[in-house]
Amino acid sequence: MTGRLPPTVLAIEDDPEVLGIIRAHLAGAGYQVLVATGGESGLELARTQPVDLITLDLLMSPVDGLVADGFVSKPFLGRRLLAEVRRLVPLS
Repeated sequence: MTGRLPPTVLAIEDDPEVLGIIRAHLAGAGYQVLVATGGESGLELARTQPVDLITLDLLMSPVDGLVADGFVSKPFLGRRLLAEVRRLVPLS
């Protein structure tokens, strides 16, 4: 074991059910997951916590998911989300 922490993903989503699915799939795969239920609180977390990747709802204010490097449309399968996250920030 190298002692390195796994990548941290910040999930910003206003639907608690979807947020729970995202958290369960990513944490289950070994990622550290931070969550925010709105754009403002998500931006604050991103400013104060080191994160490797942010998942963001497409229709979120003040920023939206169109500024991201990848795209997974809803409804999504957990494995599709996980594949996209692994592509962008692989686990060591």
